[in-house]
Amino acid sequence: MQVSTIREQVLSRVRPHLHAAIDPEALLGDIFMLCRDFTQRDSELDRLRRSPGYVQPKRRWLGKHDKSGEEFYAYDNPLDEALSAMWETQPHTFQDVLNFTEHVRNGKLRTDDSYDPSLKIEDTLDGSGTGSFIKQFPICVGGVILIFIFYYDGLEVVNGLGQARLTHELGCFYWALVPLKQEYRLNSVHLRLATVCYKRAISIVGMRTVIHGRPEQQNDPTSHAWGLWMKRLKSGYPFKTPIGERLGSGGTALLAADTPAAAECLGTKKSVGHSTKSICRSCHCEQCQGQADSPHRSPNSFLAGLPGWKDHCKGRKQNFTLRGEKDLREYLKKGRAVLDGLMTWQAFQDWHQRMGVNDFAGALADVACPMDIMHIVFEGIARQMLGALSYVGISKWGWCPFDVGKRIAEFAAESGLARHELPYINTSRIMHLGQGQERGLPSSDCSFPGTAVQIAKVILHVHDIFGPLAKEHKKDPVWQVTEALIAIGWLSDSYPVAVQAVQAVQKS
Repeated sequence: MQVSTIREQVLSRVRPHLHAAIDPEALLGDIFMLCRDFTQRDSELDRLRRSPGYVQPKRRWLGKHDKSGEEFYAYDNPLDEALSAMWETQPHTFQDVLNFTEHVRNGKLRTDDSYDPSLKIEDTLDGSGTGSFIKQFPICVGGVILIFIFYYDGLEVVNGLGQARLTHELGCFYWALVPLKQEYRLNSVHLRLATVCYKRAISIVGMRTVIHGRPEQQNDPTSHAWGLWMKRLKSGYPFKTPIGERLGSGGTALLAADTPAAAECLGTKKSVGHSTKSICRSCHCEQCQGQADSPHRSPNSFLAGLPGWKDHCKGRKQNFTLRGEKDLREYLKKGRAVLDGLMTWQAFQDWHQRMGVNDFAGALADVACPMDIMHIVFEGIARQMLGALSYVGISKWGWCPFDVGKRIAEFAAESGLARHELPYINTSRIMHLGQGQERGLPSSDCSFPGTAVQIAKVILHVHDIFGPLAKEHKKDPVWQVTEALIAIGWLSDSYPVAVQAVQAVQKS
């Protein structure tokens, strides 16, 4: 009504000044329609829809809130259409799939954990867990193997004219195709949307409903939920390819997500608190509060118990057992006991608490190898280690606080890297690095600045950056630990690909 009033006011003012042949109503109509186009046009969306590989997402009903009645929907990108569009617009990607299928058919994937001194880890495919997962899928004549990385995280969307936190937060799910070459597997062109929905919808309808669909949708051929596509792939599904229809089989091998997001997908604990007993999502490391000899503080090696690794892990042992099939069998046993009235529901929940698991049947419980190099290594261990190295260097080795940032800037110039590719440390952060916390310990809040990509570049070039400052302290345990982290970083020849992976995730 207000727009109509303004329109009438403008019309009354301009009508007397127009030529008799000009229709004031039509003129004002054009002007107001132009304004509407300006306020509704989304140039980025137009650009996306014009791209040759674009696929229109399909809406799927998730459910509604019992009390408010608010309905929730997910928007899925049909996997068959997305793959066909990728292969049609970028034929080399389908050739990669054919090469990968031949690689699997020839049995070149690693499936055992024995020690091999000649082994060099160059890709996620070199892990025995991933290899075992992939080899479970049969390859029919003319068929192809399709293995996916699944990514999930929340995306906060705010109103430019006001705060809207939690109102329009999105849950974003993407996929990447493992058979593609590492050089472009995770770039912005090949990282594709799987599903997007409101984040709060996940807490209301459940992660399983978002990923797998509602119970009545399980046999719906028009549903494009990710879990249903994986079910179709498990038994084989015909895809349109550049060389005709081919039967594709495979599944989701890897999950890329930070700890809270992975916990939502897998059913593990989001964080560690006073009531948490088992504190690790991969093993049974228990929290023993108030005990100086707490077992989770002791060195632990999972390699020590593997075939052929004992001689290479002298002095180390596996103190905690990894989570595995035994836990799942125990879960099923206790679940049956609850149904039979032999165990109370509260006792069952208490057992979950001791195990450190919220739900054994999580939405992605059957994923082969949950992993997250970006948050665990670059934004976790590496950031913490660089903060500890800086603290020890400043407080105990006599470094000038400003030498830390100065050496990073000097290395950028020496190596030819752009300055923005490495962290910038401001004055207040430099002073904080040198202060640490009580009892002469470095800060515990991962205070070394920088993005995951910047941290990755620093940790892989620590010798050149901080080596000149630490030349008299190379035998110190702090520097030795840093050396070990450098070795982990350079264990693979795929560092540029790791950087691309992090950049792709950050852009998404």
